[in-house]
Amino acid sequence: MTPARRQERMITIDGPAGTGKSTTARALARELGLHYLDSGALYRTIALAARRAGIRSPDDPALASLLQRTRIELVPRAHGFRVRLGGHDVGTALREQSLGALASRLAQAAPIRARVGALLRGAAEGRPCVAEGRDMGASVFPDASLKIFLDASLEARARRRFDELRTQGAPVTLTAIRTEIAARDRRDLSRTVSPLRAAPDAVRIDNSALTPRGQVRLIAELYRRAGRLPGPWLYRIAQALLRMLFRTLGRAQLQGAEHLPPGPYLLACSHRSLIDPPFVGAMIPGGLSFLAKAELFRHPIFGGLIRRLGAIPIRRGTFDRAAVRAVLGTLQRAYPVLVFPEGTRRPEGDRRPPKGGVALLARQAGVPVVPARVCNTAHWRRVLLGRGRLGLVLGAPLRYPHASRADERFAADVMQAIRALPSEP
Repeated sequence: MTPARRQERMITIDGPAGTGKSTTARALARELGLHYLDSGALYRTIALAARRAGIRSPDDPALASLLQRTRIELVPRAHGFRVRLGGHDVGTALREQSLGALASRLAQAAPIRARVGALLRGAAEGRPCVAEGRDMGASVFPDASLKIFLDASLEARARRRFDELRTQGAPVTLTAIRTEIAARDRRDLSRTVSPLRAAPDAVRIDNSALTPRGQVRLIAELYRRAGRLPGPWLYRIAQALLRMLFRTLGRAQLQGAEHLPPGPYLLACSHRSLIDPPFVGAMIPGGLSFLAKAELFRHPIFGGLIRRLGAIPIRRGTFDRAAVRAVLGTLQRAYPVLVFPEGTRRPEGDRRPPKGGVALLARQAGVPVVPARVCNTAHWRRVLLGRGRLGLVLGAPLRYPHASRADERFAADVMQAIRALPSEP
């Protein structure tokens, strides 16, 4: 889908229970001057009506009749909407813990999901909004200008929900909350209609270690910059100067920029020359971290400089857990990372089998992998004589197969996608 067809000023925030979607969406709406759309409030409103009618199951034949005769309204107000059931405000009744459990069960019914989707789309018509739920980006607002998928560990989510309910004085235990969230995850992931999943173009953010304010700032920055976070000021200066240099001396071109997804991704690139990291960083829009061999960091001045430019040290010839953690942390902050699947530069071409690191990172981070090929970076003499030009060619993103651990096969697929790209810009 091209950007021109996207629904402008619409942000969707999806994710499993306990990731702080509601808190984040409310704060984000205030930060950006948008309206907050709470899909959970609508499901709870229908659950409230169902409970009053004695309906407890999504398979109850009386549910269809209830939906037909139940009047639900979303009344606009500052930065949000007020929910009315049968002409009356539902207010704090929606916050009951038992009502949330019933809403989760009833949400498996296709007619209920269709009704909620229609209400949300009607409320958002002509209004800039932040919509949160579990299928906002994938089903309800597929044309949203920015889609976020929040995730966190089960333990982190259970602890957050426990702290929230304990503050409200609810008699709950951490074990019970953990069990409830795990059961809700299973229902959301396995339901036939609109199962919980990230939209293909959603920005995945693991907020296990993020503060509420930190993730609001991160999403607001992604929204303002169309999904591309800038590098630090030194990076931006170096990027502008190097881009000018490469375009002036090497007539450098970037092809396939439309393949770059918003938010974090792995840029898996062929490696022909020492200039490849600065060249790729200069040509890719926005900020970009990159892996560099640990030996380069031994010089205090040069090592400090490349660190400030986003370099992540990696020890070659071994499994470097510290480097893996650093890359995953960078991706969690929504920054893309440049990796070289062959492990080191190959002036003779892209013929060596890839290392498995690119697959491991893609699997653990859940981010797409964009194949890339540098052109003529190892042939400066020919370029300077006007017999060639520098180029960076990007291919369509690849995603690690869901529920699979086929690291070796996926790494080979990434390398094959790189080799299939044109060798000349």
